[in-house]
Amino acid sequence: MDIERAKKVRDARIVEVKAALNKAREQVAQLLEKQETDAQRVRFEIETRGRSGLIAAENEAKAQRRLAQAYRDNRAVLQYELALRRLEVGAELAGQAPQPVVIRTDGGSDNGALATLIAAQLLPRSISSTESHGSTA
Repeated sequence: MDIERAKKVRDARIVEVKAALNKAREQVAQLLEKQETDAQRVRFEIETRGRSGLIAAENEAKAQRRLAQAYRDNRAVLQYELALRRLEVGAELAGQAPQPVVIRTDGGSDNGALATLIAAQLLPRSISSTESHGSTA
């Protein structure tokens, strides 16, 4: 009877040890599963930050390219407007320039007197028109 009782106690202890071993295995499996889940979460967070950083860098590069293009376009427009303004100023100055008068003489005395008369009439006009343009400019 003692032997039977010892066998039952021993069998009960074996069952307890197996139950404890199974429980320990289950806890280890749960712990491993939790660590795997945490590792996946961390990996996803790192990948998400990396992707968002990449997208931000790409958007910044696009913005810089568009800004550079706008500066180039703006510079071309400004150069065009400057050239146009130069032409306008040149045309204005050319319009105010004194007009040369060329009097041809063939060496005859009649033409010489006529040339002197015309020059005497035009000279005061050209001087006064030059002074008036100079004062308005």
